[in-house]
Amino acid sequence: ERMQHPVFGYTAEPEDYRPAICDWIQDHHGWEIRKEWLSYIPGIVKGIGMAINALLKEDEKVIIQPPVYHPFRLVPQKNNREVVFNPLRELPDGGYEMDFENLEAVCDEKCRMLILSNPHNPAGIVWPRETLERLAGFCHSRGIIVISDEIHCDLVLDEDKKHQCALTLPENMLQRTVMLSAPSKTFNIAGICFTYMAVPDEELRQRIIKAQGHTLPTLNVFAYAAAKAAYTDGWAWHANLIKHLRGNYETLCDFIRKELPM
Repeated sequence: ERMQHPVFGYTAEPEDYRPAICDWIQDHHGWEIRKEWLSYIPGIVKGIGMAINALLKEDEKVIIQPPVYHPFRLVPQKNNREVVFNPLRELPDGGYEMDFENLEAVCDEKCRMLILSNPHNPAGIVWPRETLERLAGFCHSRGIIVISDEIHCDLVLDEDKKHQCALTLPENMLQRTVMLSAPSKTFNIAGICFTYMAVPDEELRQRIIKAQGHTLPTLNVFAYAAAKAAYTDGWAWHANLIKHLRGNYETLCDFIRKELPM
């Protein structure tokens, strides 16, 4: 429909794009997000870089929990911040959990940010509520900002698990919480470069916005249209996608059980 409009020039934010995001989050995940918390960024990695430069001094450190998406390490390092590693603890069954004892040991007074992969990429962990609350409590007590990358939140395949958004943490912990997400993984539209940042705390949000210094590119006319279309009219498609991915997963497991029993 947007292609039928003859003008492909600069565009302004449509009034109905933020409500489309809020409605999707409310109906799919059961958590309320306020439209004033939202701002546009051209990608998760860019958002992490913006948050680092806006919120950290150059001698302050960033904690990551490997094995994890490699830009979590590269972005802080490229922006002259030291990265502190708190590796996930491998379990006997091959899964992982957070190592809170090691986190306590490696965290010093210069650690001021933790980047969380939620759900975790590549370990495929849907973090339990109690784990996130324990992590948030630790970070809150130390004055550490949590950047929660939730780009895979719509792709949870386990029917008995539910994504726990960082924005549903206790209110006193939201003062230092930044959530990043996008329709790109869910709907395979990463090329439109549409990502949103949700920051409940007004002071924290304004610090990030101010640090942008009008250097971000404006959205192209199709980014808003594609994001709105996905979040408004993509419900049935998303349900079929999850069903299809579950089928793929079962096919893979069956093959491994039969052909690779060792």
